[in-house]
Amino acid sequence: MNDLETIIRVHSDAVWGTAYRLLDNRDDALECYQETFLAALGLSRTGEVRHWRALLLRIATCKAVDRLRDRYRRDEISAGHLHLATLPATNDPPAVRVETTELIEQVRRALAQLPPQQAEDSGSGTLSN
Repeated sequence: MNDLETIIRVHSDAVWGTAYRLLDNRDDALECYQETFLAALGLSRTGEVRHWRALLLRIATCKAVDRLRDRYRRDEISAGHLHLATLPATNDPPAVRVETTELIEQVRRALAQLPPQQAEDSGSGTLSN
């Protein structure tokens, strides 16, 4: 399966979901989504891709973590800032939803602080040698 249109059609939802879950921002996720497919296309020109999904999700995750790192460096999100739109859509009481949202934000902050070498998955085996 090396037809780019087919690859995008088959894996676009997974790539979008990965980027959006990590970034919680439509514009950032869209840029990450586009960058992911461009990077994968570039890699496919250097060798045969055996596992497109794994490659795409790894790239999307790395790009999203990079974007989170940049976001927090620029202090675009102040401490304790809560986006009401990010509250989980559940039947849980409001206090539980707020706690869940705060936990998600803490995970995002922790991911943003990982050194680049730890943020990347070592040896994914997605390209053949």
